[in-house]
Amino acid sequence: MTITKYFVPTIKKWYVLPLGLCCVMTFGIFEITALGFDDAMQIFSPLLPDTILTWWFCGILLLSFAYITMLVFEYFNVWKKREKQV
Repeated sequence: MTITKYFVPTIKKWYVLPLGLCCVMTFGIFEITALGFDDAMQIFSPLLPDTILTWWFCGILLLSFAYITMLVFEYFNVWKKREKQV
């Protein structure tokens, strides 16, 4: 999607990913507390056994990589615009 320019990551859309992650985590915690599920969406147990890859850790990694990707795309977009002006 990024190659065909259907989706271009920009810093202007930084709030979408943490908002979506918060909604998913809130829904999972609601399922655990209100509906009585044991561990909905594996929020508290690791995604891979005997690792630290819980949803919390994976969420932080996802946000970090997304912001790095957005910064790289912004850098190259600004760089291309400067080349066209010269």
